[in-house]
Amino acid sequence: MKAVDVQKVIRQVSLALVHHANQYLITDGYEDREGMSDILGLGRARAESDTRGLLPMLQMHLEYRVPLNLHLSGTFIESIAWHYPESFSLIKQLRRAGLLEMIGSTFSQNIMPFFSDEYNLRQVNEELWLYRRFLGLDLSSVTTFWVPERVWDTQRLARVLRSEKLLNKGYSHVLLDARLIHSAREQYQGSARQRFDREEPLELDAFQPWQIVEGHGLIMLPISKELRYLIPPASAESSRRLSEIFGWLASSDSEGAIAVYGDDLEKAAGVGGWDHLHSHRYGQFLKWLVRSEWIRPVLIGSWSKSVCPAGEKEIEPGTFYELAQLWKAGEDYRVWFEDPNCFEHRQYLLKAEQVLIDAEKRGADRHLIEMGWRHLLHCSYETSWHDPGSYTISETYSQPENANGRRLAGWAAALTSHARSCFIIARAAEWARERDSAAHAQLADIDLDGEKELVLTNGQLFAVFSPIHGGRLTWLFDLTGRSGRLVIGNISDDWNLQEELNRYMDCPRNHPGALAEVGHEHDRYRATISDALGKAVNLNLCNVETESQLYGTEKRIRLAADAGHICVSYLLPRRLWRLSTEVCLSPDYCRLLRYGRKGVAAFNGPGWRGWSNGSTRVWVRIDPQQSTIWDRPYQMECGHGLNLRVTSFSRDFHLDIGVGMPPRQSHKTENARELTN
Repeated sequence: MKAVDVQKVIRQVSLALVHHANQYLITDGYEDREGMSDILGLGRARAESDTRGLLPMLQMHLEYRVPLNLHLSGTFIESIAWHYPESFSLIKQLRRAGLLEMIGSTFSQNIMPFFSDEYNLRQVNEELWLYRRFLGLDLSSVTTFWVPERVWDTQRLARVLRSEKLLNKGYSHVLLDARLIHSAREQYQGSARQRFDREEPLELDAFQPWQIVEGHGLIMLPISKELRYLIPPASAESSRRLSEIFGWLASSDSEGAIAVYGDDLEKAAGVGGWDHLHSHRYGQFLKWLVRSEWIRPVLIGSWSKSVCPAGEKEIEPGTFYELAQLWKAGEDYRVWFEDPNCFEHRQYLLKAEQVLIDAEKRGADRHLIEMGWRHLLHCSYETSWHDPGSYTISETYSQPENANGRRLAGWAAALTSHARSCFIIARAAEWARERDSAAHAQLADIDLDGEKELVLTNGQLFAVFSPIHGGRLTWLFDLTGRSGRLVIGNISDDWNLQEELNRYMDCPRNHPGALAEVGHEHDRYRATISDALGKAVNLNLCNVETESQLYGTEKRIRLAADAGHICVSYLLPRRLWRLSTEVCLSPDYCRLLRYGRKGVAAFNGPGWRGWSNGSTRVWVRIDPQQSTIWDRPYQMECGHGLNLRVTSFSRDFHLDIGVGMPPRQSHKTENARELTN
């Protein structure tokens, strides 16, 4: 980059590099996008010199000793904690070196103005809790807030961010785009904000901290649009312009000025759809910063202790330029949020929230309701985000005319669709309170997706089967402890583009549930209940997929009133001589999300395999005497789930799926005999 005549520089320029790392609860194995290992920079095919990814970028900062301000979304933290927990060590190393400040935000980047104060408080606190849990942060050090998609509304958000109910006792600074210091109200020749967008002047106000009028003491730090476009510099011209901006700022009369770069971390890291050359360019930029003694990269918290706001500013509702203007979401995001084509998906979120509120009022199981709330937080991820027809992220900067014709993003539609899972969670939570000493079976559309599920309950279990989606056990709740726990069903993990509930997910393989017959996961079954209430319930799932080799296969299922396990007997047509089925176990799914792998251990015994997590145990038991063996599954894990595969060479075999300690083998054999008679 071009050097600046330091003889003409009056003072150092304070530069805050703010990186926003935001991913959902993703995994690996996608066909059309990078997976978790790619985003982190751990892909198998990576060359040693490849600098793409989160971890190589953090290492650059460590090597060049350049401070950075980092935000990690809560969903991304959960994914790191499960798949690559060792990655946190590099973040901690940067903190110990005094080179890192963590920036707060909401857990799942919900668009805050459209949610209640209580919901937003829950979102912000969940993120802070994860910071403390996985990064060991003193939460009082988290003082700066990254507003999701930078959609700001002072009246709706300031009181939340300053609330004493937050785990850090409130934020002091908020990062917003510099254009928001100007009014969006129309005047004779357009608004001041429009003129700022159009003319892009270099003005000192856009590099000053401002106390927000009626912001309860919040101070705004303006993010520079030009710096977003210029870092990392892609050409000699962009390098020259960067030097020009920093030189101008260094020669200004303001001691409290600060240049703020704030954008997606994936951009600088060259992943997530961004130009892969960005990572190399960012490294070159850091080298230049090290040589530029007149530019001082800072941590916002330390910098702010010696700087006062330049004054007060009324900050009207708004967001970043591309979102508000080029992509037509509007300054307040309402064009997207209130899109009539998104009405159904908005209703999923609203109805799910009300179901949880009502169940909570009726005294439903507290732990399960908390899991329901957590799932709903996941489902509001980047609320109502719209995608264009087809172009890369990088092209939004150079070809804004392609930004027309946006629609609700497929992944956003999938996530909000799965908010309906809260209906099942709430029902299980209420059953935990009202359960009796009998076993029950019924066919009902429990998740309101238009398809009937098979629901089995007793005093210890709440189970849901999906007959038309492989006859699979899609949900199993353990009610044996002081609170309920989900042990089958990893509902909050990424659904990619799949809106359907209960359906087996093929790419990447995920959400298999249990009793997923290998190669026939989508076969339809017909459910028949023979005993619906009493000391035991008995039912039959018969394969009705006429083109399938498994046509006519039966799963005979029994649940005794006093049992902590479900007994399943398979009856195969004579033409078959082998069947494999997979079971995905998620022992206390809510705990897996919040704590990662801590406490998870194999739970194996004579004839059974499974996992424990804290006080939760979930297992599968087979009878080797029936020519049944443990086989290798497609993959060892599916999201926050651990897989088993059972293969039998017998046309009549059985297995148990249960919680707690497996009962004696004789009890299982007796149940199996009753099923096959």
